[in-house]
Amino acid sequence: MSTELATLPAALGAGEAIEALRRLHEHLEHLAYVYVVDPEERLVGVVSFRELVFARPGTALEEVMVANPVAVRPETDREEVADLVQRYNLMAVPVVDRAGHLLGMVTIDDVIEEIQEEATEDIATMVGAGKEETIYTPVAHSVRSRLPWTAVNLGTALLVAAVVSHFEPIIGRLTVLAAYMPVVASVGGNSGAQSQAVVIRAMAVGSIPAHWVKRVALRSALVGFFNGIAVGTLSGLIASLFTRQPRIGMVIALAALANLVVANLVGSGIPIILEKLGKDPALASNIFMTMITDLVGFGGFLAIATALL
Repeated sequence: MSTELATLPAALGAGEAIEALRRLHEHLEHLAYVYVVDPEERLVGVVSFRELVFARPGTALEEVMVANPVAVRPETDREEVADLVQRYNLMAVPVVDRAGHLLGMVTIDDVIEEIQEEATEDIATMVGAGKEETIYTPVAHSVRSRLPWTAVNLGTALLVAAVVSHFEPIIGRLTVLAAYMPVVASVGGNSGAQSQAVVIRAMAVGSIPAHWVKRVALRSALVGFFNGIAVGTLSGLIASLFTRQPRIGMVIALAALANLVVANLVGSGIPIILEKLGKDPALASNIFMTMITDLVGFGGFLAIATALL
């Protein structure tokens, strides 16, 4: 928050206001907005510098200002401030106390810095790296922060391996399946990551309301379904041409469709569940999502192959 801002009395005329701003310009950097206050320094409105310039000299500020502007409190979370700036396309947001007294403002430059910092933290957390880790962090600290999640990743990978080993008979009979298993898992993982990124971004600028959870899940499922039809059809046709076995193409198509639907649901669902549990929505969510998409990608693919082949 910056305490250097332009404030003018509500009863002042436009011509007087411009003259006052000429004097304020000598020591103020930001004059995009002029905040209008009452005699008790309570925020009553805001007027843009452009509107002020084009107003007739005798026009009172009360006539050209926007009354009851969007404002935040000193304790407002930075993510909420960023949400307001983006939602209302603001250059700055005023900060007021409980009584409405104007304390300062947050400019868009500061908001952008906070958004960038928050985004980098989320990216690091999604893959299990510490929020505070940088290229200057001591090696020992980085190892301690990453090792637990690496161990979790190892456990999930072993679980996937156990599922795949259960289908050794079908793999031994049709070894070509081993070549196409990673295809199904890969497209699912990528689609799930996209869905996950959209939800985490939405949470970064404001929590998703409880009544929106079902809508978010349905939207993700539909995106996965329609993408699954397209990707499944294409991959199935390609596999049929290369293997000259239409049934293998059908297996790949059905497995890709199923995995894309599940991946999108999981990608959007894990951050929401973590938030409900009071955890950071980005908390290594990529690891858990990858585990599920691999299980469905490999296991589902082999289960469908066993049933159809």
